[in-house]
Amino acid sequence: MKYWKFNRYFLYSLVIFLAIGEGVFAEEDPKHFGNFWTTGFTLIQLLTLDDWYELFTGITDKLGMSNFGVFASLLKNVKTESW
Repeated sequence: MKYWKFNRYFLYSLVIFLAIGEGVFAEEDPKHFGNFWTTGFTLIQLLTLDDWYELFTGITDKLGMSNFGVFASLLKNVKTESW
């Protein structure tokens, strides 16, 4: 019974991130974020680290960003958040 609260909060968080992911990325990548179910599959795929690099490069290519620029931005955010 003690795991029920964790599972419930995990499910709520998953649904919230599904809605956010669909709203943000639906126009850029409709193949992976076109509707609620494909966004859910993509989110589970990212949580298990299955083909995450394919999704990453697909979105960065469509947005015209270089992999180095995205990596530098993430590194900057991690550095400022950890200090």
